[in-house]
Amino acid sequence: MRRTKLKISLNSSAPMRAAAGVFCALANDPAIILADEPTGNLDLNTGEEIISLLQNLSHERNVTVISATHDIKMLNVSDLVVWIRDGRIDKTESRDELTISIGRIDARSD
Repeated sequence: MRRTKLKISLNSSAPMRAAAGVFCALANDPAIILADEPTGNLDLNTGEEIISLLQNLSHERNVTVISATHDIKMLNVSDLVVWIRDGRIDKTESRDELTISIGRIDARSD
């Protein structure tokens, strides 16, 4: 594996800090990544790149990604969705059980 020095400061942009966080998380080849708002404070394109990176890690390296987020774009790459309300688990659904449309997320009725 090639080693690269990455210099990040508090003055770095949000996308640069997010990328640095992902790189640091990968440094030890983890089995699990805990991502707290991984797309928060990012522009749309950078957020989608982070989502794609997390999805690729999950599929290609068999990494479990657990994400706490308000970003509904994460639903499309999630296998399991745990809904939390008032600090408690409200419901748990498989991604396949959800119907996602603009402005709504409903349980699928088959």
